[in-house]
Amino acid sequence: MSVDALISLTGALIALTLSIVSLVIHYVRRTETPEYSALSSQIRGLEAELIDLVDKVKHWRNRDNVRRARQGAEEKAASAPEAQTPDDYKTALRRRATAAGLGLAK
Repeated sequence: MSVDALISLTGALIALTLSIVSLVIHYVRRTETPEYSALSSQIRGLEAELIDLVDKVKHWRNRDNVRRARQGAEEKAASAPEAQTPDDYKTALRRRATAAGLGLAK
């Protein structure tokens, strides 16, 4: 090999070594840049806002479900005829069970 080829090869190896060292250093220190810190703090803030919003929506849905259940129970109680005595109530239950095929055969 000629001297010029050796010098070129040595220069290329030094440049390759320096670029690898630079990449390793940048990879290790990737979280220490101001841009990364600002971006990660914005992401954490948005995640916190999203979690709060999901909690609010769950709370609203639960509240609406309870309200609908109460309205349904009130409408059902208003539309159902009330039995005067416990015996009448039991008789009505027995009739419904018999109609559904759950009655006892005597």
